[in-house]
Amino acid sequence: MTHGLVPAVWSRGFGTVINGQGIVQPAVVREHANIPDDMVIMTCIAMGYANHDFVANRVKSRRTPNEYIVTYTGFE
Repeated sequence: MTHGLVPAVWSRGFGTVINGQGIVQPAVVREHANIPDDMVIMTCIAMGYANHDFVANRVKSRRTPNEYIVTYTGFE
């Protein structure tokens, strides 16, 4: 469900991201999204208008390239 929703939302001009913090911080999500305690939060999807000028969007993380840590088998 979530992986179909994300491209559908992007195609309509919104920004979206699957966010695991909703599982880590369910009390915060429940409070702001008015989700009752008897409902289980499986994942969160943040949606809204993208702000490409927001300072956090300029952060570049330094990550090890996949070829140093991943082995692909059977995809030759």
